[in-house]
Amino acid sequence: MVGRAYGKSTATAVLNFKTKRGIINHAYQTAPDNIVGKMTIRSLDESLLDRYHRVLLANGVSGYDRRALREDYRLSVLWLILRPIGQAASNIPPRVWWPNLERIMLAVDDLGCRDLLS
Repeated sequence: MVGRAYGKSTATAVLNFKTKRGIINHAYQTAPDNIVGKMTIRSLDESLLDRYHRVLLANGVSGYDRRALREDYRLSVLWLILRPIGQAASNIPPRVWWPNLERIMLAVDDLGCRDLLS
């Protein structure tokens, strides 16, 4: 389990990340904390997508703007719903596929992926 615990170094890294990006819920905070919540996840997602888009452009991809990348990312999250469904259909125990489904559905909601279905 080494490296998988949320210890002091992780808490420090989260606090540094949030401080650098000004991730504060002004409704009840005056300073960043070391808790990973929806605002932090959203910032991580956007930072990773920004970085990935820069790499795509640097490697010759053209005609694929940042907005299109974000929409493709949201669509890929929708496709992930099929994974736990396939696991359940393959008689994999719910203790395996249910947590996966829960995490995926949280991502679907956080990213507004249901809007893509209408």
